[in-house]
Amino acid sequence: MFGMGSSQEENAVVDFPKWLLADLRLEVQRSFVRDGIVDVSRVAECIRSRNEHCNLALEDFESEVLQAATEFGVPMLFDCLEAAEAGSKANRVELLTQGPAWIVRLTEKGAVDERHFEIESHARAFASGQSFRLGASLPVLMNGQADTPAK
Repeated sequence: MFGMGSSQEENAVVDFPKWLLADLRLEVQRSFVRDGIVDVSRVAECIRSRNEHCNLALEDFESEVLQAATEFGVPMLFDCLEAAEAGSKANRVELLTQGPAWIVRLTEKGAVDERHFEIESHARAFASGQSFRLGASLPVLMNGQADTPAK
């Protein structure tokens, strides 16, 4: 009985006001036009800080930014937590799609390594594991074309 209440709370869906969703979507578009990519964490924090009176968690904003950027089909990224805290973007995990192939690009201490996968769930599992190893809450997700062809 006790577990049911907490899992329902954990899975609760946050209803954003329409005006806030419109502002969020506009900020996602601005970010893409300005930077060529949507830094999900940075955009979410920007919108959250402008709307602190709504008393919504950063994770809720990140989820909505991710959804909006996915709908727009623009590249996205999540910085690793350690790198973000240090003000560095040296470590990150990118999940890229190229046609039916999936590529996981790891950047660790400036070195770049790519792994190619034919099955999405395998690529996501590998990216998730590498994100955990690097201290990230979520892998970097980029929709679009990879720099190198998939094998």
